[in-house]
Amino acid sequence: MGDVDTIGPNKIELSIDTYDGSVPTEDQIRLIQELAVDYDYYMEILYNYLEVASEEYSLETIKQMYFLAAIELKKYNDHLLFTLEPSFGVRSLDNHFQCFQIANKTIMRHYET
Repeated sequence: MGDVDTIGPNKIELSIDTYDGSVPTEDQIRLIQELAVDYDYYMEILYNYLEVASEEYSLETIKQMYFLAAIELKKYNDHLLFTLEPSFGVRSLDNHFQCFQIANKTIMRHYET
């Protein structure tokens, strides 16, 4: 879809996966509109997940290390893929994209790329 600046404080790459390459469904459009309302909730669960997984970084440090770069709405209407990008200056050991598959506002899977 493209870059949007209506979901959070920064531009975010937003893409919508549809079944046959057609226009997004009404449910997909509704879910995208709700992202702006639920932005703080999503960021809180993502950052808290990383804090719990980390043995050396505080929540505030993690918030400085990663920012939301992209959201992909999968063709299964309740599945979202959030990608956190490392900020400049993050040491190479931690310099990975943090990807989260979310369904029904719950983290289902986390992986690094």
